[in-house]
Amino acid sequence: MPRFNLNIIRYTITTGWELHIFYFLTFRSFLLSLLLGAFLSSYSYAANNVFVKYSKSEGLVQNTVTNSLEDTHGYMWFSTFEGLSRFDGYEFKNYRHSKSDPTSLPHNFTKKLLLDSQGNLWVATKNGLAKYNSLKDNFTNYNKDNSQLNSNEIFTIALNKDGNLLVSTAANLYLYDDLASSFLPFTVNGKKLPADIKVIFSEPNKTWIGSLASGIFILEHSSNTLY
Repeated sequence: MPRFNLNIIRYTITTGWELHIFYFLTFRSFLLSLLLGAFLSSYSYAANNVFVKYSKSEGLVQNTVTNSLEDTHGYMWFSTFEGLSRFDGYEFKNYRHSKSDPTSLPHNFTKKLLLDSQGNLWVATKNGLAKYNSLKDNFTNYNKDNSQLNSNEIFTIALNKDGNLLVSTAANLYLYDDLASSFLPFTVNGKKLPADIKVIFSEPNKTWIGSLASGIFILEHSSNTLY
């Protein structure tokens, strides 16, 4: 019968268990370090998300903000009940209607802001539509007296699937022809949409049109069918 060296067996077993314990403790330390690093990273990221409040006290034209966007130059624009504000990251510049200046905003109640496919800023107001002229820092205004729009009350503005401007007034929906600088009544197979359109949202295959009292319409682009 063979004889075994018990000391060697005892050493082998002990060493095996010690290696398992060593590997386990090393993996646990690595896992804890990984989790701690992820926690500190997420905490650091969350700590950097600081909200800064801007109001009339900091230069905003008025505290009720109806819409906002960032233009192609990096300026932030804010429409309010009492004018329009532009923010450069440091200070505000405010725009208001002036009866003596035809290139000022057509009305202080600014409802909706939009950048068209060429980067132009459009402003929908309670008394007409304005296009911002960045080189002159003023506005070109469109209303029922100087354009095809038959109402000065602008409900909403949006871009259609081709990137063309849609303008909804209290009387009709219009498509802006940039080359002719004119507004054409928007029709689907010769039929006009309701005059109370408040929301327009275009997707690649269809356009959603929400009205004040006539429900929701869907315009399917491929067949030019209104549902």
